[in-house]
Amino acid sequence: MSELFTKFEFEIILASALGVLIFLLLLLTMLLTSVIKRQSKTNASLDKKVCGLIETNKELTEQAKLADVDHLTGLMNRRGFEPVYKNLLNLLPEENEEDRRKNTGMSGLGLMMIDADNFKLINDSHGHNVGDDVLKALSRTIEDSLPRESDVVCRWGGEEFIVVLPNVTLEKVEELAELVRAAVANIMFAGVSSISVSIGVSYTNYQIDSHDLISQADYALGQAKEAGKNQVVVCELDDTPRIIID
Repeated sequence: MSELFTKFEFEIILASALGVLIFLLLLLTMLLTSVIKRQSKTNASLDKKVCGLIETNKELTEQAKLADVDHLTGLMNRRGFEPVYKNLLNLLPEENEEDRRKNTGMSGLGLMMIDADNFKLINDSHGHNVGDDVLKALSRTIEDSLPRESDVVCRWGGEEFIVVLPNVTLEKVEELAELVRAAVANIMFAGVSSISVSIGVSYTNYQIDSHDLISQADYALGQAKEAGKNQVVVCELDDTPRIIID
């Protein structure tokens, strides 16, 4: 009898233990389910935040791109141009003969400073809307006159444009400058008798200060204006400016 009771007690204890174990397993399952649900909600919230951050980053990237573009002409603006220009200058060899002999990169860098002649008169006579349309036509004509995708055109400000031409000879820069000048002179614009540009050209085949090349082109542009406008003037480093006559 004692033996049977002991066996009965053991079975009761075992059943109770199994019951407790099952209860604990159920409780653990409920806890895990609750944790998984909370984690899923957290993950969904994080995913939503990440998606929001990605969209914000895209918007900021687009805004940054737009900040480098002139809204009237669609050309690169001064802010976008300057780092591109400086990077191109840095591709040239340094200023010594040995480096130049070793150079297997760009053959040279040309720069055009282009200014619309008598633009204030166009604005005063025909209004700013017509003036804006003239600037758009000028920007398209300048771009269309430059055959290479590597040539960079920028609206420098007002009626002034700047072009940088990598990996070219001076002769090629002169040729392209004259091509731009002639193409602009052939623009037929309703209500405007004639449109022309003066162009200053500078050139280097070694690294110089970025402001120096622009200053040389700007000086040549001034000389083109003084020479009667609708001219191309070349100002090489350490050389006397000279007018290109077609």
